[in-house]
Order: sequence, then structure tokens, then C-alpha cells
Amino acid sequence: MSAYVLVAEDDEKQEELIRRYLVHDGPTARQPDSPTALKETIQRPPDLLVLDWILPSLDGMEICRRIRATGDMPILILLPVSPPDADTPRGALWGCCLL
Repeated sequence: MSAYVLVAEDDEKQEELIRRYLVHDGPTARQPDSPTALKETIQRPPDLLVLDWILPSLDGMEICRRIRATGDMPILILLPVSPPDADTPRGALWGCCLL
């Protein structure tokens, strides 16, 4: 049985790279905006949630905070080359893997 991976990424090229290198042939869902990603995560909890740090509406850190308030799942947050220093420790405290 393949793991279900939800990718919250608004850039189609980035999402394709994630799918190609991380997911391979397993089931995935791409959610290009944060409200849809959050709703999907609650309705069908994935085995792994991959979040873009910068998304329209809610950023990856806010989605992570809201998910951590209701449950536990593996979350991987994709960071830009130079993340804001103030937010990096916050993400680690919420149990996210920051890449």
C-alpha cells in the first residue's frame, strides 16, 4: 500500500519536482492554496504533508500550527533559500521538518 502525500504548493514546477523525487508513484493530491490544503488535511489526513513556506492566504507555518492543534502527522515545510530567522525556531518547536 502506498502512502498518501498531500502537497500544498502553489508553484506547479515545484510540485512536479516534489512528486517526481519524493512521491514517485504513490497517491498524491496537490493543493495550490492554503485554505484548500487545510480543509483537505482535515477531511483526509495524509501520511505526509508537504507545505510550501510561502502560500497565498495562510503560510506554511500557520497551516502547521493549526494542524498541530488538532492532531499529529508528519509535516515537511519547504523553505526559501533565506528563511526569516524569527520563524525558523518556531517551526521546529511545532514539530515540523524544515528543509
